[in-house]
Amino acid sequence: MDLSMGEPLVLELKCNRCGLGLSRKFEWACFTPVKLAEHDDWDGALLSRIVECDGCGAIDDYALAPSALRQLTAGIVRRADGAPVHSRVFPGVSLLWDGSVGRRPAQTLERLRRLAAEHPGKAEAFRRLGNACERLGLMEEAVPSWKKALDLDPADIEAAYSLGSHFLWGSGANLATGVAYVRRGVRAISMASVLKRDVREWGEQVMRLVHHLVTNHDFPLALHAAWFESGKGDDVVAHLSSVDLHKVRDFDLLTAFALLPEVTGLDITDELPEEEPTILQALLSRRPAGAARLGLHHGFSL
Repeated sequence: MDLSMGEPLVLELKCNRCGLGLSRKFEWACFTPVKLAEHDDWDGALLSRIVECDGCGAIDDYALAPSALRQLTAGIVRRADGAPVHSRVFPGVSLLWDGSVGRRPAQTLERLRRLAAEHPGKAEAFRRLGNACERLGLMEEAVPSWKKALDLDPADIEAAYSLGSHFLWGSGANLATGVAYVRRGVRAISMASVLKRDVREWGEQVMRLVHHLVTNHDFPLALHAAWFESGKGDDVVAHLSSVDLHKVRDFDLLTAFALLPEVTGLDITDELPEEEPTILQALLSRRPAGAARLGLHHGFSL
């Protein structure tokens, strides 16, 4: 969700239990004006925060006022027009990973917490719980959920990215901890590739964190990599090499390299290469000799 534009939503609600009118600000709304079933009385809106009634204390037990429904519908219509929209209203419904629908934040969290309890060894359950908590502003629960996911599955790139970004520039900013989780994210890229998982989206995000570190800090930082290439006949040649990340001119090229299926190991450390240029540095500098020697493919153009 891109929330960089537009003022927070101010919606009018009415408590179903005591009838009190409520006015609340929301960072976003996921909304569909189409009912999921004719007998369903849900209004189609999942909002960005849990609402507690000021009068009776009821949790997420409210109805949207007609003015709120008009606001949300107008936001969907503006997006459908195709013009640039500075809106915090997003079309659709929020489907949880078990196929159920998230309708109110409290109900959504209760379901995701139950799924995590039912699947204590499944990283996805904790990652998704962490993602939901982040979107609802509950970082005190999001962070340990992501940590649990990454501990269960060291190849969970998304959880590593979420932790890295949180500790680099989020509410829990801590540079040393952020670097540690970026390192785990870089390692996860090659682990996920070996496991034949799709790594592109979150691998690119992790490499953006690496770029952020190199751009904004001057401490030593190197990428160590292991990869294979085809030799003559059926021969396979293994390479181990590293590059000083402050000397990488093209981070898009570095990212493309990191995502190659031939790359079987990645790490970032403060141990800089003792000799230059290294094989990896030659490859990333687009030198013809290095390109011919490595001969990598899968869209990696040199």
